[in-house]
Amino acid sequence: MLKFIWSIENVSRIYNIVLLFSIGSYAIYTLLKSHYSRKVWFQYFLPGILISLGMVINISINTFSNFKLASQLGFVLPWLILLIIPPIIQRKTINIYLLWKYSYYLMLAIVILGLSDYYLIFILGNSAKVIHTPLGSFLVGKFSILTLLEGGKAHFRFHACFAEPGSLAMMLLPFIAYAFLYKKYIGMFILLVGFYLSYSLGGLIGLWILSILLIYYKTRYKTNSVLAIVLVTTTVGIGYTVLNDNFKEQYTQKGVSAMTREESFSSSMKNLPTAILNNPLGLSLHERTSEANKDNLYSGSNFIPAVYFQTGGLIAFIGYIIMIIVSLKTAIIIFFSKNKFEIEYIVIASSIILMVPFLFQRTTILESPLFALLYATAVLDIIENYSISHGL
Repeated sequence: MLKFIWSIENVSRIYNIVLLFSIGSYAIYTLLKSHYSRKVWFQYFLPGILISLGMVINISINTFSNFKLASQLGFVLPWLILLIIPPIIQRKTINIYLLWKYSYYLMLAIVILGLSDYYLIFILGNSAKVIHTPLGSFLVGKFSILTLLEGGKAHFRFHACFAEPGSLAMMLLPFIAYAFLYKKYIGMFILLVGFYLSYSLGGLIGLWILSILLIYYKTRYKTNSVLAIVLVTTTVGIGYTVLNDNFKEQYTQKGVSAMTREESFSSSMKNLPTAILNNPLGLSLHERTSEANKDNLYSGSNFIPAVYFQTGGLIAFIGYIIMIIVSLKTAIIIFFSKNKFEIEYIVIASSIILMVPFLFQRTTILESPLFALLYATAVLDIIENYSISHGL
């Protein structure tokens, strides 16, 4: 949301266009010139190509009727970046460990700066600028946003510079794990403050799952299996008890938001067979959700696999399902393998597992260029060097 906070939408748009064409051209060039194993082609390049191709086709078709829809080509950018990672790795010009380190400090800075705005605007009640965006109206500080309520007041949920508090919570979880495993406890505390203030129910469930995974990881090599099972079971029990007491109440308080997510999933399941038969290239695209809702086959934007069908048709949908399966296989091998992996790989595996619940409510790490920059190296490594039977 920084482009709205700093009023640089046009600069951002131009930058994205340049990036889209340059990376797209480089991706095509490298795909034609490079040679990789069949496993890499079918498990890595194929889903990336299918997603990119499907979205480019449908968005381009819709652009003929409304040129403004060309901006949706930005959704393709993370997948084009994914396609150029293998040749960059071959040239040894990417270092996953440094990228994770820099990304951790960047996220820490985002939260610290956001908390300073939160203190000034929400706690002290200082005046703030109002902005109106396609995603809603917000009060903005220098580095973050807060949802604008009636009467000009700020909503209490912490956003930092993310459009939704839940998206912030999702993005913080991998870096909370990173800080914990590297014993950066001050940084972890700061991230947890931002996480807590997001008041994200999905994030809370994700943190519980993350706790279980990290306890298992920390104990499986240092204690006997019985103690590890006891610790994990205890965490599961305590977490279930706490969440069960508050889940129904918090879920009910979500009101329209919870109902929207339920309807998005149920309508996706109901509409998908008909949509595939009638619109194999994807649905008609629109600038606003109110316009899209007029289409009986539109299922909302919460169930992410269905969103890929709506945007990129059956081609992109198949590609996305393949990528989810490959990512989960990567996580299973890393997390439950007898082999020991670096801390970054453990963070990658745990956050991929955490991604699954978010598929039913909002965009995930897969939809961000961070997946290509921080995760793709591990995915390629597992594809090339491990299998389920080999790794477990």
